[in-house]
Order: sequence, then C-alpha cells, then structure tokens
Amino acid sequence: MIGIAAQYDETEHRLFLVEHYEQAVFLGGGIPVVLPLHASRKELLAVMRWCDGFLLPGGPDLSPFLFGEEAHEGCGRILPERDYMECMVVREALGSRLHCEKPLLGICRGIQVINVAMGGSIYQDMWEQRRRLPEEERLAHWQTARAAVPTHTVCLEPRQIKEMIGKMTLGTQNRLSGHKTTDAEYAERHWDAPADGWLSGLLGGKEEIRTNSFHHQAIKQVAEGFAICGMAKDGTIEAIHKQDHPFCLGVQWHPEDLLAEEGQRRIFEVFVEKASEG
Repeated sequence: MIGIAAQYDETEHRLFLVEHYEQAVFLGGGIPVVLPLHASRKELLAVMRWCDGFLLPGGPDLSPFLFGEEAHEGCGRILPERDYMECMVVREALGSRLHCEKPLLGICRGIQVINVAMGGSIYQDMWEQRRRLPEEERLAHWQTARAAVPTHTVCLEPRQIKEMIGKMTLGTQNRLSGHKTTDAEYAERHWDAPADGWLSGLLGGKEEIRTNSFHHQAIKQVAEGFAICGMAKDGTIEAIHKQDHPFCLGVQWHPEDLLAEEGQRRIFEVFVEKASEG
C-alpha cells in the first residue's frame, strides 16, 4: 500500500490527486491510497503505519521560511498546509517513529520537499538566482510541450555530474564576504554533496535519460546524507537519493507522465518492490 500526499485546491476547498500518480503506482504493482492533509501528527502517524511506502507529488512552491529565507520576488504560490504535512511525512518516514525504513519517492515538488525537510535548501526562482548562467546554456525547465514529451536530458553518470558542478557559473552571493563566488567556491561551499550512480544502477546502467520538465524551483544546497544521482546539462540537480536508505529517491521531472518509457516505469516498479519487502 503506497500513501500518496493529497494535492489541494484551497480556493475550492478540495483535495484531489492527479490520476497519473495512481496509474503509475498500480503499474508498479502497488495499491495507492491518499494521505489526509489536515491530520494531526498522531493521526498521520497512525495512517502511515498502515502504508508500505510514500509518494510526494508535484504542486506549488515551498515556503522560503522552511529553509530560513524571506520570499523573493520570483517565489510563487505556496500552500502551508501541504508544506507542513509533507515535511512531516518525510521526517517520520526517514526517522525512527515507524520502526522501519519505508520507501519514499518525491516527484517535482516532492524532491524539493524531501531536501528541505532534511535540512537542504532550494532556489526560490532558478533564473532569478542563477542569472549569471549564459542564456544560451539555459534549458527549458517549464516546457510548452505536453507532459508525455521529453524535452531535455538528465545525466546519471557520476563523473559527468562532478564535471558539470565544476564548470557552472551560478552568480551566488557569498553571505559571509559579500563577493561573487567562483564556480569552484560555490561547489565547495554549497554543493558539498557526493555524486554517485545509484539511479543509473536502478535503471540498468543508463548514463542518461530524457525527461519532461515543469518547474522553476530546484535544489540549491543538498541535504546532509544525500547524494546527487541525476543532473541536467545546465547544472540543475534533477535527482537525489539518501545514501543509507534502501529507497529514498527524489526526481525533478514527472515520470508518471512518461510511463511509455521503460526507464520511467522502472522507477515505480523498484519503488513498489522495495515497499513490498517491508
């Protein structure tokens, strides 16, 4: 049984779930159920004990207060109700309250929730905060094509990922000295996270995959204990996993919309397989 965080329309006071998440879990061999949004910690934990794994779907921006920042001009709509509930799911699933390590999959917003809940940070608006990246090198991270159409490549090979970290120009202010950091300084101070081939191994040794893209926020500082396992060719972090956990994966794209691709289906198949082992 896979618990999926509810999506929320606050103007209509409506909880909902985009059907492709349900279909992807069924295709992987699991049974999807929707987690309550407004439950207390005690109530949510009681529901979580019945589940074998958890999926965090896409949605609006995260509150900058979660990672110690004020809202920038480029930060969009936020839903504090989802922020609170989904961060609680992450901390409980990866903590000791459930007395076991239950699989966790975060998609689009979900990768950002996992990272922030575990102490990392995100860009509130990628292009506002990475404006020194040459325009010709910027990929389309909010595509106009339909969701079933891949529009950019994600590198999975760790050597390539490490090379890209060293080459990027990010234009980030060093908070201590106030000067513009160089690429190497940024990589050392803010992306002090390993890169590995975990996702490549899960996908049968693939060195890259093609994905869709619908986001303007992205991981900035990677949470401690996580490794980068996927990166776009403009340096955007596209996948992370928790190194000491059997399956805690976040991806920035929407694999539930790409189920015609074997590699994208494999993500859900392994997710459910690991959940069934618990």
